[in-house]
Amino acid sequence: PIIIIMDPAARLCDECRQPPHSPKEKLLCCSRCYQAWYHNATCQKRHYHKHHQAICQFRANRQNPALSLFEGLQVIPTPHVGRAVIATQEFAAQALVLIEPPALFFNARLGYLELFDAFLRLSQKEQAQVLDMQGGPLDSRRQFLVQGEYQSFQHNRRLAAQYLTLENAKHLLSIVNTNAHRFPLEEGGGTVRDHYTGLFPKASLVEHSCHPNCSIVIRQGLLYYIAERKIQPLERISISYQGCIYEQPRHFRQAFLHENKAFWCQCTRCLSWDECNPIACPYCTDGIMFQSGATLKWSCLSCQLVCPETDDKIRDQLAELAAYAAQLESVRGRLQQGDLPRAWMACVELTETAAVTLSPLSYLHMMTYQLVSQAATSLARMWMKQQGMPVTHPNVSSLLSMSGMAMLKRVLWLHRNTQIVQGDLSLEEAVVQSQMPQPDPYPFHVRGATTEQVQSMVAMICDQPVDDQHVLVDQYIVETFQAGQDLILAGQEELALALFLRIEHQLTNCPRLSRRDLKKVQEFMDSKGQHHSFGNFLLD
Repeated sequence: PIIIIMDPAARLCDECRQPPHSPKEKLLCCSRCYQAWYHNATCQKRHYHKHHQAICQFRANRQNPALSLFEGLQVIPTPHVGRAVIATQEFAAQALVLIEPPALFFNARLGYLELFDAFLRLSQKEQAQVLDMQGGPLDSRRQFLVQGEYQSFQHNRRLAAQYLTLENAKHLLSIVNTNAHRFPLEEGGGTVRDHYTGLFPKASLVEHSCHPNCSIVIRQGLLYYIAERKIQPLERISISYQGCIYEQPRHFRQAFLHENKAFWCQCTRCLSWDECNPIACPYCTDGIMFQSGATLKWSCLSCQLVCPETDDKIRDQLAELAAYAAQLESVRGRLQQGDLPRAWMACVELTETAAVTLSPLSYLHMMTYQLVSQAATSLARMWMKQQGMPVTHPNVSSLLSMSGMAMLKRVLWLHRNTQIVQGDLSLEEAVVQSQMPQPDPYPFHVRGATTEQVQSMVAMICDQPVDDQHVLVDQYIVETFQAGQDLILAGQEELALALFLRIEHQLTNCPRLSRRDLKKVQEFMDSKGQHHSFGNFLLD
């Protein structure tokens, strides 16, 4: 696509969205970021307090080379994906691998017109960086949307529209759909002012993996790649293009990537055993079968039998799992419709089915625990709002304890599956562990959870060693934090304190938690659980 530089006469005032009042008038430029234009000081002041304040400093910082890091990395050509990034030095676990400000960012809430405007504000060099990025094909729906938005752009911005062709607009949208990251810009105190969408050209060259060696953090618009484990020289840098990958089976991950990123993942995890989607072997007593991503055949770790996916007994078991997943969605639908008491009863009944139907390694446990937590907090919120029950009421606190237990169950499951993916626990060892006598996987009942049950669960979490060789995945830390919040609200501060202290270093440095939440955690731990400022998040 042709690089386009917009004539100053085609610019609009960022406050009133009007062009210069006369051919001789020139809009005034923000002297700090050089990215905003106004008729006069009155327009500038109005826009600054409403919108510009949060992003002005950030826009200025984009030009600061000290805020970029691409050392120890090299871009190389690859036969299948075009380009990739490799390490030319060793990176320790938790080391900063890459820092990059966005070449382009815009408020997606304002639509495609905001994207077109943001692109036309860029310099020639910045436009070249953006258009050099790879974009996937646009489906018919997006083609129709961008065409309509472009016609609106032509109508409202006649001067500017001559600098942006429809073909360029489509190419730009395909780049955004494939590569963009969404991030908040925070004000002082951690309050989120608004969310923006950004394009990061160098970071976009990093490939996807379902077992990535880097995690993504975006703070104040700067993108950071942080090593999740030690990275060796010549190793490819990888991230995950989707969230919650350690609780998703291969078919979930593949469907998301094909639909949203237009490719089928061929990473080592996808070609190996689908570790979180096992079935019982129909041909031996205690065998567990896993499917190979390379051959799509099912293999039993006990009797060593290999079956094609067309095997009738295999299909029957997969149909049972699909039926259970459909039940989960049915209960979730009841929750969304507000039928909370019946949804809660159905949820508890579903846990009884899960306890006898699912393998302990199945990803469906994670979905079930999440549904239990959602149902418990939703019912507690309804009782507090509609019936005026205080949070200290036994019914409410018991449900909050139930939600906390469900989140802790998710943490336990996630810890084991992450160990399998990272190679710290073999599938054979995981199967042996799962067949040993276990605590009740669903110690839930209609009235909630008891203090003794919660104490037992927290003890199990705290007994697990924290491995310094791997970074605890962000999801593990966030869900431990959420479980602690539930317990604090339920009046079980001592148990929440034990959880937080176990992963104190990781928790207080977790990039997925806001500055406000990190401050609350630190105050809570500093006071030894005596004081906190979490408040009643159910009523916020």
